[in-house]
Amino acid sequence: MNSQSQDSARADTKLKSALRNTWEAAAAGWAKWEQTFSSGLSDVTDTLIDMAGIKPGMRVLDLACGAGSQTLLVAQRIGPEGRVVASDISTTMLEHVRQNAAKAGYKTLKLWNVRPTNWKKRS
Repeated sequence: MNSQSQDSARADTKLKSALRNTWEAAAAGWAKWEQTFSSGLSDVTDTLIDMAGIKPGMRVLDLACGAGSQTLLVAQRIGPEGRVVASDISTTMLEHVRQNAAKAGYKTLKLWNVRPTNWKKRS
């Protein structure tokens, strides 16, 4: 790897780390206000889930799930035969999803922590 490529790779890793740290820092506040935000958007969220064709028994990947309000709505739609994978860059956000899913009794969720340092550029 040449010097320019190494510099680019270091800058890329630094940016990804900063992104992760930003969302980790925001997670507590995001989770605190998640219900307030999502309740104001419930009609839009329901429409988007309808437009995505989410039906019972499906397998769904929720990318950048945040504290998981949409994840839980999808879990409700797909029922016990379906599966939802909730992914986020923030382990703290995923912990909120796990707690909220447990409170709601959803056992169809799998949590996936996306580590930005493992992302690879594709040409």
